[in-house]
Amino acid sequence: MLRLHFAGPEPRLVPPSITFVGATLSVTATIDALRSTKIDAMLFPSDWSHPMRSVRAALSTEAVPPFIAVNHHASRASMAHALACGFDGVVGANDDAPTMLERIERIIDGTWTFESEPWLRELGVTRGLLARELILDEDTDDQIVDLVSTGLPDDDIAVLMDWTIQRVRNRIEALLSANDLSYRTQLAVIRAASLKVPDFS
Repeated sequence: MLRLHFAGPEPRLVPPSITFVGATLSVTATIDALRSTKIDAMLFPSDWSHPMRSVRAALSTEAVPPFIAVNHHASRASMAHALACGFDGVVGANDDAPTMLERIERIIDGTWTFESEPWLRELGVTRGLLARELILDEDTDDQIVDLVSTGLPDDDIAVLMDWTIQRVRNRIEALLSANDLSYRTQLAVIRAASLKVPDFS
């Protein structure tokens, strides 16, 4: 029998026939549960991506079970979002219990991963994109990222920074390279995600 733990509000999204070894309502309690109980998988409501990020960060040096998002439907959109947030898989709450359990088992044993979905690879979404912390090497990088996030073109950023356009372009390229990103929109997405405050209750 699978030992599943639910983090977040009461697991209303999960069929009542699925039994959990525990449920926690806060980041701290979830971390304690992961450290004290052998669990096959930790399930989170999909909107708990930021608390999940805090849990993963706190346990970064420890072995943890798969973190699985529970959404109303395991749609393409929910999969792309779960991948970008750093989850290991996603299940649909509207699936019947056997289907949900089969998906959970496949995530746990590694026979299903986000990387096994060709359409996800085509989107270019990278695992944990929204959970990243940006690497900022220079004092002005924070300001550059904020300006890029507003959608300003390079020439407007150059005016605001009192730089040449080439210097702006070079700095943005350096930021993309340092953070292993391909597009400036990824900088904006990561910055927007980092501004959301996680639940430390």
